[in-house]
Amino acid sequence: ETVVNISAFLLILPVLLFSAFLTSLWQKILTKFYQQFAEVNGYLFTKVEAKISEEGALFIEGSDKLKTNIIKGIFKEHSIELFNYQFTTGSGKNKSTHHYTVFEIDYNRQIPKMFLRSDKYSWSMYKPSFSNGRRLTLEGDFDKHFDLFVEEKFEIEALQIFTPDIMHKLMTDWSKFTLEFTSDKIFIYTTRTIYKQKDLQSMYGLAKYLIDKLAPTLSQMESSVIAMQEKFKV
Repeated sequence: ETVVNISAFLLILPVLLFSAFLTSLWQKILTKFYQQFAEVNGYLFTKVEAKISEEGALFIEGSDKLKTNIIKGIFKEHSIELFNYQFTTGSGKNKSTHHYTVFEIDYNRQIPKMFLRSDKYSWSMYKPSFSNGRRLTLEGDFDKHFDLFVEEKFEIEALQIFTPDIMHKLMTDWSKFTLEFTSDKIFIYTTRTIYKQKDLQSMYGLAKYLIDKLAPTLSQMESSVIAMQEKFKV
């Protein structure tokens, strides 16, 4: 029996080694892909950062959280960060690793908490990270593409942000992305590791669009957001 076990191990050893080689090679290719994107756009690149301090629905899930291929910089006076993110759920045979690509925009001001969940892929398992939220129905076909959850008492602010032109643009160009508005940041999520140039450019395009379109609106409403948060202690 021992001889059989050794023989079986020797048979699968080359497969294991080849699998490990392919994994290592893929990680190197992926790292180079993001590093080149950072260099082309004048941003800073870091390979690995295990510390996770972000607020948001995606970052309270699972264990063994890890950030890799991290790109940081400034776009129109806003700090931005792009990274691959993964965490694990379950254990033993039920253990799974989940992979995402995340784009973070820091608005450096108080903004209403919202969660715009794409109806594509497996986003239905995610809920808003804030407890006092409600689903808001918007006009047209928007609800066929997204579910919008808004912190209670901030429904009017949500309508000021998700104007018809913005809703149309999100539906036609970026319906596969999920957005989360936290205390002072907006996160763009996608449920996989992006490895194609066109997909990364699409995510970057959405980030730039949100900065251009929402920065003036969020700036104007900050005082009322702070007043509402103080009044209702949210």
